[in-house]
Amino acid sequence: MPTQTFFGLGAAKRERIEQALLHEFSSHPLCEAQVARIVRDAGIARGAFYVYFDDLDDAYRCALAIALRDIHGGLIDALQDSPDDTLDVFYRYTSAVVHQMTSSPYADLLRLHWQINEDQLQGHDEAAGLRGKMGEGRSEVERFFGDHPLIIAGQPLRDSDANCVAVRMLTQASHCCVRDVLAGKTVGNVMADFAMLLQIMRDGLRCRAGNCAESPVVENANTKEATDSCSSHLRK
Repeated sequence: MPTQTFFGLGAAKRERIEQALLHEFSSHPLCEAQVARIVRDAGIARGAFYVYFDDLDDAYRCALAIALRDIHGGLIDALQDSPDDTLDVFYRYTSAVVHQMTSSPYADLLRLHWQINEDQLQGHDEAAGLRGKMGEGRSEVERFFGDHPLIIAGQPLRDSDANCVAVRMLTQASHCCVRDVLAGKTVGNVMADFAMLLQIMRDGLRCRAGNCAESPVVENANTKEATDSCSSHLRK
């Protein structure tokens, strides 16, 4: 990630560099990105780039972290505003994100990441003996749930291991929804599948919390949408 020198820059200069990174990595895959274009757009010397970043991979991770930080920041706000059911919050927030993704300033960056850059960057990390770099963007959400257990139908999930795994799977599934929409899948089908997954998780987590008997499955609008979608596919 960027050096402390980068984080110590004035807000205006740092934002100008961040915008140059977002523009470059939204317009070109990582294998075609150029330091020359970045420094020209940012209005900095080429040598300054290497004061702030180790290399292009490092700068790319910075741009990706900005996108994930903004996306996850909105999720954390939503979780704090609606604490009664974590899975419902994940559904509503993911639905809002995928519906807005076509006009998002991060759409092209994320599309290139999932279509091209993710595998390339993973190969670079493996060659350098690095692990876990792309997981850094998820840590903010995981840190939040380290202090706030999942809430299932008003009941907190006290099992810390189940809580950790569920948060990781929820975040990955939410990312998959965005990725699938950017790849051209219809929002309705993507969200129907997500709703079904959340209902399966809800049933399992409710039992994990020991509430199987006293908490029967209640079909909500999201679950019905997913069930109707699956039934329609089976009839074809």
